[in-house]
Amino acid sequence: MSSAIFGPSLDIHTGGIDLVFPHHDNEIAQCEACHQTDQWTNYFLHAGFLHLKDDEEKMSKSIGNVVSVQEFLKQYSANQFRMFCLLHKYRHNIEYSHDNLQQASHALHTLTSFLNNADNYVKGQLSCQSLEDSKLLEKLGETRKSVYDSLADDFDTKKALNSILGLVHECNIQLNTKPQESAARSPDVIAAIATYIKSVMTSLGVEVISKQGSLANDTSYTLTQVMDSVTDFRSKVRNFALVRSTNDANEPKPLDKAALKEKRKEREILLTECDELRDKLSTVGIQIKDRGKKCTWEYSDRIPT
Repeated sequence: MSSAIFGPSLDIHTGGIDLVFPHHDNEIAQCEACHQTDQWTNYFLHAGFLHLKDDEEKMSKSIGNVVSVQEFLKQYSANQFRMFCLLHKYRHNIEYSHDNLQQASHALHTLTSFLNNADNYVKGQLSCQSLEDSKLLEKLGETRKSVYDSLADDFDTKKALNSILGLVHECNIQLNTKPQESAARSPDVIAAIATYIKSVMTSLGVEVISKQGSLANDTSYTLTQVMDSVTDFRSKVRNFALVRSTNDANEPKPLDKAALKEKRKEREILLTECDELRDKLSTVGIQIKDRGKKCTWEYSDRIPT
């Protein structure tokens, strides 16, 4: 069958680690004899077993120690499972457990959250202190090399992803600094980093959901417009309710300390409503983040508790 589709040779042949001998040895002998060649396959990738926690037996339908796809998807997403696999070396056995899937879910959330922050920063919706451009570009260069070297070294996806998460961590440190209105902006640097991360994750089969990526169809585009309006309105209500100082721009005249305290108490119900709206949206995978006087939103895979 493989010869009919791929011809007399293969570049990569995969299979479980239990098939090395005799199955694949026999396959090599038969195909090299059939095609009169000294090397039928260039590379074999033998995957380790997936097993349940506290059970050394590999998952097997005949044994019954399996989790069906339908059962899995009730609690996790396909992207979370892909991250779960990528955070382990392919030839090692993997323990299917809640803790390992939580780790994968958090890693995916970290990437998604950063890409949304990057999108907000590029659009001017996220303020922070001036970025250290040279430091971020140097880190991007180091990450590119590390990811390439890791994938070239027996397809070490775990090491590659750790390098990307390290880059995200460095960016988050700088993006999450106290907002500074007069700070110089570096949208090109953040855009370059975000584009690189999206490219790698897409190549690895992980769809990182972001606002920018949601524009693929009309329904998502409409939702994006609605959420932009909702967060803008919520931000105005929240700023009105906070009454940040005695000279707040939302007030017609300066307030003394007693009046300021009274205003905040009167408008406390508005802050409560803003928090309730944020909490309700989080249950359907939309996260609202308050950033000083501004507020942003993003899609997010639900992380099971």
